[in-house]
Amino acid sequence: MSSAEQKKDASKGKGKGGPKGGRKGREQYIRKRQKLNFKTQTESRREARSKGPWKGVFRDPVKLYLRGVMMGYRRSRLNQHFNRSLIKIEDVKSKEDAKYYLGHKVLYIYRAVSKKDPRTGKSVLRVIPGKITSTHGNNGTVRVRFSPNLPTRAFGKRVRVMMWPHRAPN
Repeated sequence: MSSAEQKKDASKGKGKGGPKGGRKGREQYIRKRQKLNFKTQTESRREARSKGPWKGVFRDPVKLYLRGVMMGYRRSRLNQHFNRSLIKIEDVKSKEDAKYYLGHKVLYIYRAVSKKDPRTGKSVLRVIPGKITSTHGNNGTVRVRFSPNLPTRAFGKRVRVMMWPHRAPN
């Protein structure tokens, strides 16, 4: 391609490709970015309820559990204690907040690898239950005893921290 043809192509707007190249492409890119509206899970659920059978009902459904993340096992520099898992509960930021959840049940739910439901064809759901035994550190992490112990593939996965059974505050 000669330099004259390259200049001709550049003048037509073919010189810079991609979503950010050229003036017209840049405007389309900005317009697409402005359409994205990130919502919290609560906001998206409320919006969904305004359309379906919950239309006009202003209360939230009863909250049965909080989400948490399995961070790893309790450990020192050399040893890991597999019978204690560290769980970070969402919206719990301090040791005092975490003390509220002592004694609560925790559920790790996963799909079985081999066993399938004959009707649906999906893998069967399995549950490993646990109990919050103590806090860990100062930022709201808790120690949980699962029986059987959680597998290492659960690191970084979601768990459910149930809102019951609850000890009455003294």
